Amino acid sequence: MTGKASIFQSRRKGQRSLFRTGVGLTLFILALAFVVGFGRFISLLPSDAPENPKADAIIVLTGGGDRIAAGMRLLTGGSADRMLISGVNDQIEREELRGLIAPERLEKFDCCVDLGTDARNTIGNALESAAWARDHGFNEIILVTAYYHMPRSLAEMKNADAGLTIIAYPVFPKGLQRSGWWHSPRAIRLLVTEYGKYLVAHARFRLNQN
Repeated sequence: MTGKASIFQSRRKGQRSLFRTGVGLTLFILALAFVVGFGRFISLLPSDAPENPKADAIIVLTGGGDRIAAGMRLLTGGSADRMLISGVNDQIEREELRGLIAPERLEKFDCCVDLGTDARNTIGNALESAAWARDHGFNEIILVTAYYHMPRSLAEMKNADAGLTIIAYPVFPKGLQRSGWWHSPRAIRLLVTEYGKYLVAHARFRLNQN
């Protein structure tokens, strides 16, 4: 009996060892895939904004005053004739938002800027923006958002309306510059989080296609 018990114990130990090895190998492969994918995601991040872009319209995704300011510069500079700010809190009055606009750009804000209040996230931004573009007959738009948000925003916009031609116009928030991000714990956390959301978005696209 002792010999049989010893054999069974040996087999169980071997099985546990194989299981641990398998789990360790799986975790290593997943971690490697995440790191490689993250590197590819970083390569997708824009490093600068195009000079003097031209399109039918401008779409700004809310998330920072610098985005609206960039959109207004493009609008007053003649890059397009109309602009949508998507994702505006429906509790904010137009007059409040008007107070954030530079005085020399208020005329353009009053005549040529629409406020979208339906979107609550990036998916909503894309749906709201695509519907607005279709309603106005716009085929080419300039998309303004933060550089780290651009890959996911472009993917969501293409999923909402594959026929739209999109010119990416990234903004670079202070403290979250494109270069040297690995020196900033805040930037690392932000980019890893955004990469995770980017993966979820692509997984959702694939599930919807099946």
